[in-house]
Amino acid sequence: MIVTFCDPHPGLMGCTAPIPEHLRIAASQLDGKKMTPEEAVKYFQDAAPKGYEQPTFKVESGCILAKIGTFKTGMCCWRVIRFKQEGESDGTDRTE
Repeated sequence: MIVTFCDPHPGLMGCTAPIPEHLRIAASQLDGKKMTPEEAVKYFQDAAPKGYEQPTFKVESGCILAKIGTFKTGMCCWRVIRFKQEGESDGTDRTE
């Protein structure tokens, strides 16, 4: 399914550890792009520097999540980017 990516993680507060910079940059580069969520996960995997711990990714509820670590070693999870199917709102529409 082809989707449109939107609302990349801004890299600001939220998690104990900030989102890795390479993921933040890659998410920003996908903002507004159309592809499958699986292609986007591959894009994020390819963006990781060599020797860097590779996050696990999960496509869930209109977004892509990244997780590094385990409950045993300590874990961080981030919403990397949201996506929408044609005709859906990206959840950022604001009306006053």
